[in-house]
Amino acid sequence: MLLCLITSCQDKDNAKTFVVPEGIIGRVEMKEILKDIHRVEVLSKDKHLKLDSTYEQSSVGWYYEDVYRRHSVSEEQFKQSFDYYSQHFKPFMAMYDEMISEMQAVEKELKKKDREAREKLEIPAKVKADK
Repeated sequence: MLLCLITSCQDKDNAKTFVVPEGIIGRVEMKEILKDIHRVEVLSKDKHLKLDSTYEQSSVGWYYEDVYRRHSVSEEQFKQSFDYYSQHFKPFMAMYDEMISEMQAVEKELKKKDREAREKLEIPAKVKADK
């Protein structure tokens, strides 16, 4: 059991020091891009973008393009990098684990701020939609 634990820790350390070849987006930047991509995917599930019209589909595409533009990468470079990381499971999963932890911490902080703001304004945590 101790051997499994030591090997597991070494795998995570190796995943963090994983060196990517030239032309592949670096680990830290890739993680930030993936966070933004996941935010776009959440938005695309929103009722305003979920409709099957050409406008809504193109607006979701605009969000992806905006992510690429803000990170100064092309869609092709992102896809190539994503494919590369996908082929290297341990570093890819370590990066995702970090990303999830970071996003959960942000969500926790936002919920805390929301709760504090509601308490100041004396707004119930759950307001019925029909009001």
